[in-house]
Amino acid sequence: MGSPPTLEGASTGGRPAATPTRRDDARGLAAAATSLWRDPFRRQRARYGRGAGFRWWHRIGAAAALLTLIGVLGVLLAALVGFLAFVGGIALEAVIG
Repeated sequence: MGSPPTLEGASTGGRPAATPTRRDDARGLAAAATSLWRDPFRRQRARYGRGAGFRWWHRIGAAAALLTLIGVLGVLLAALVGFLAFVGGIALEAVIG
């Protein structure tokens, strides 16, 4: 009986695991350069420098959302003031009459 097998010993049949071969630098750089052209998320990456900033359609959408928010809040405020005036008028008549 020997020592119990470890995960390495079980996977390699008792032999030591082979060390991976090293890729030479020229092939590694070429692979890295071609992977830049195959980046599926390159349009979504953060930009910096002169190209940084918001696109014009983002600005139009933000302006439309802001105007809608201001309009909705204005209508709600006007409804609240009208409701308070109505309730105040009824309360005033109840006190006077």
